[in-house]
Amino acid sequence: LIMFHPKFGYYSSGRVQFAVDYQTYPIALAPYFGRMIAEHLYSMWQGMRRAGTLGSDERFTVAEIGAGNGVMAESVLDYIEQQAKAGKREGWPEFARQVLYICYDRSPALNKTQRERNARFGKMFDAREADATALAASIAPESIKGVVLSNELPDAFSVHKVALSAEGAAEVA
Repeated sequence: LIMFHPKFGYYSSGRVQFAVDYQTYPIALAPYFGRMIAEHLYSMWQGMRRAGTLGSDERFTVAEIGAGNGVMAESVLDYIEQQAKAGKREGWPEFARQVLYICYDRSPALNKTQRERNARFGKMFDAREADATALAASIAPESIKGVVLSNELPDAFSVHKVALSAEGAAEVA
């Protein structure tokens, strides 16, 4: 409830201040962290194209789970656009055409922030609600061709207390 209550939760209410309360690498090292991720995504895209597991008419989906304020998506997509427009490196325009970056978060307030931050990327970006502890409820099996990534997501998972008896049986959970 402390983290995800719709009205009072730290994340779901939208009161979280990523640059004030704490900073993760995508924020503290922006835009360079996102550029590094984009380079790796490009390599993965190339590998899938070479292997024939991703056709030229299919989307290469980057699904970020627990995307926070969407700054990593912004850094990644901005870099992809820059590389595609520069035209100095082969393949980037096609990569940019195929990329769909989706932020999945259980907080409607954070989804709104992600959409606002990344609206300029148009069809390259989307933000959707999903609970990371039950992803299959929001993302159909085998519906994504690409990459699923996250940054520090398990840190925000709720914990369960388990006390074991002398025999090893769970007494409190």
